[in-house]
Amino acid sequence: MFVHYLSKFVDWTDTFLMIGSKSFRQVSFLQVFHHATVGMIWGALLRKGWGGGTCVWGAFINSVTHVLMYTHYLVTSLGLHNPLKSQLTNFQLAQFASCVLHAALVFASETVLPARLAYIQLVYHPTLLFLFGFQMKWVPSWITGQTITGRESEAPEKKVA
Repeated sequence: MFVHYLSKFVDWTDTFLMIGSKSFRQVSFLQVFHHATVGMIWGALLRKGWGGGTCVWGAFINSVTHVLMYTHYLVTSLGLHNPLKSQLTNFQLAQFASCVLHAALVFASETVLPARLAYIQLVYHPTLLFLFGFQMKWVPSWITGQTITGRESEAPEKKVA
């Protein structure tokens, strides 16, 4: 669990570098939100000593998903076409849905860890499903300087003296 927690800093650094290099075609609000928050969630769980048992499911399925995603990135960076790209998207959605199902099961049957841990997943993962399903390509204009349509924002230009 601790290694998974540390890997979230690699994910966040990767996202931060994409934002810093203005590679907005590669970054989505889902990615920024998820990578900015998931490390804090895992850190809080580990700090409380709740990093084992049933909590392992979320770390496991998230790690599998990231291995598949980074493999896809490697394949496409080599100029190859990944015929499984649509299945990767479906796998990501299934990951979030499985965590919602897992949370419901934990809430109904967990006897060792506090049931409130399930609330975290019951709130967090539907948010990710919404962002993934409806806001995947959206990046806030305050980051890109562009509106959702891709045009420059309507903010007045600064004049150079």
